[in-house]
Amino acid sequence: TLSFPYRNDNHTAYMNVAQVKRAIAASASLAAGRHDVLEAAHAAISTDGRARPGPKLLLTLTPDLPGAFPIEAASFHAFRRELSASDLPIYGRDVFGSFGVGPRRFIASTGESRCRHVAHFHGDGTAAWVTEGPLVGAFGGTDEALPELVRSWHSDLVVMNVLAILHYLAGHSTKRAAAAGTATARLTLAVGNQPACGIASDRGSSAHIVFSSVDQQFAVGTAGLLLGAADGGSLLVQAAAALLADCYQRFGVVEAEQLTHDGQINLPAWGPRYRQKITEWASTTGVEVLTGG
Repeated sequence: TLSFPYRNDNHTAYMNVAQVKRAIAASASLAAGRHDVLEAAHAAISTDGRARPGPKLLLTLTPDLPGAFPIEAASFHAFRRELSASDLPIYGRDVFGSFGVGPRRFIASTGESRCRHVAHFHGDGTAAWVTEGPLVGAFGGTDEALPELVRSWHSDLVVMNVLAILHYLAGHSTKRAAAAGTATARLTLAVGNQPACGIASDRGSSAHIVFSSVDQQFAVGTAGLLLGAADGGSLLVQAAAALLADCYQRFGVVEAEQLTHDGQINLPAWGPRYRQKITEWASTTGVEVLTGG
């Protein structure tokens, strides 16, 4: 009979083939179940009527092993007090001013309707956030003499939104729901009924220029991350870089150059307007800033 060693209470024990198969099946079932949780959370935030219509940036995070956060009156009041007083990294204060309850979740939004920000915080540590899509007028097209002015995703603002939102969603998983280990995050850029958009940057210039080779109405990126990203620092930047790269590749762009996959800020890749703000954020979160060309 084949058997496989594993460690248990400082002793070596053995699993036979049937036990290994059951363990693999249980792991696959758990992974599928958590994927369904992420899908449901994404669908719920996508259809929340409190959000403003039009282009949207959506980010959903689900811990691979669920945590536990009580949905009750006492925890709701604490949740409301915390978010009302929070000074969120990058966003600052007064992000949320309206609070409610949904199925096994708390809900926060900027106001009661047509809000810039809406977020769902689930009891198992899953969280989702939708904000208005950061679009900008940019020059694109193939005619260099008469470049076309088109609406495009503002790359710097997309990156800043992802850093801010991912940081807070991971914090919900670890600090409220006490989840640990790994999680799966999904980023969606959706323009709704508007024409498909590319990605634009004002790097090294006062004008925004489209640098993507493909326009999209709907682009999704997915990445796994360590929930240690909740503490900020390089783990957060690494997770954001992986998530953005998977999304940007739908536009024919290999990655978001503003971040490195080693967890650093690549300052020359940012437009001049946002360099001071991202440098200040990096200083407060302990992220290294690269200043070379």
